[in-house]
Parts: sequence; structure tokens; C-alpha cells
Amino acid sequence: MKIRKNRILLLAASCFLIGMFLTGCDYMHTAVVDIRNHKEGEMGRKSAYWSGININYLTIKDNESRDITFTVNMKKGSLELTVKNSEGEEVYTLSKEGEYADTVIFTAAESGTYSITEKGEKFSGSYKITWGNSGEEETAQEDAEEII
Repeated sequence: MKIRKNRILLLAASCFLIGMFLTGCDYMHTAVVDIRNHKEGEMGRKSAYWSGININYLTIKDNESRDITFTVNMKKGSLELTVKNSEGEEVYTLSKEGEYADTVIFTAAESGTYSITEKGEKFSGSYKITWGNSGEEETAQEDAEEII
């Protein structure tokens, strides 16, 4: 009887530890109609509902603009976008809750590799992050389409 009880406790503890390992605690992710975009010079998301954390990396080259542009159109929930430099130091954070729509530009102190941590809680809406020369080209193209 005692052996059976020990086996049950061992099995329960093993299941608990495996469950913790598989969920990845800090990187838990829940989404409904979640579309992510990540390409050179641009990343973003459009979601009906998203809760989770994503970490992405971007590189600003010496000959590029050092501006990182955040365009957010949030209907509800919360969103935190954190930029860290190559040493892991936090250099900028955009943190908003509830309905919010704006474009914010952060200018990096130097070229190099930066990490952007995207953290959402019951987020509904969209956001787009551009850097380097990608934002300038897109704005120029949009301006050209308006003129035509």
C-alpha cells in the first residue's frame, strides 16, 4: 500500500514538472484570430485577442536611420513593447492599456542589434514596428499613392 502511494505521488510530481516545462511559463501564449508579420525592417500583429510574450531581434545598420517607429491601434487590453540594447539594458518602453491609437518614434543611440519584447494581455487591435530605412520607403510609397 505504501509503495502504491509513493508511485502515485511520484507520478503526480512528474506530471506537474513536465507540465511546467512544456508551457514555458514566461512564454505562455493565447490567441484568437492572430496574424503576425515579421520581415526585414518591419514586424507587427493584428489580433482579435492575444495574451502572451514574444521576443524578436532587429538590427540597425550603420548607414540606416536609427529610428524605431511604433504604430499602435489598440481597441482593448494592454500592450507593452520594450526595447533592449545588445548589452541587455532596457532603453525604451511603450506601455498602454485600454483604447489607444498613436505613432511613437524612438531614436536608438547607436546602430547594432536590439531586442523587442512584445507583451500583451487580452490585447485586441494591431501594432506595427518599423526600423532602419523600411519606414521611410513605405511612407514615400504611401505618399506617392496618395498623389496619383
